[in-house]
Amino acid sequence: MTAFVPKNAAPRDIRELYHWAHKQVKDAGEAADSKPATATSSVPATATSPGEPGTIAYDSTHLYICIASSLWRRVGVSSW
Repeated sequence: MTAFVPKNAAPRDIRELYHWAHKQVKDAGEAADSKPATATSSVPATATSPGEPGTIAYDSTHLYICIASSLWRRVGVSSW
């Protein structure tokens, strides 16, 4: 089940953040007629580590999204 996150609301926890990011990448991939997003717990070492667009990786501190061939973005995960 994918959580719905309004554009003006921040995801509340890592699971919701993951589902939100997965949907964004999946929607972008479908628009570009590419492969669907996949998830892994093997994170990239650098922003230019090998990766396929649509791949989502995670660890205890960050969520990583491959936005183009070997081009990663990450967002920090923390509690408040």
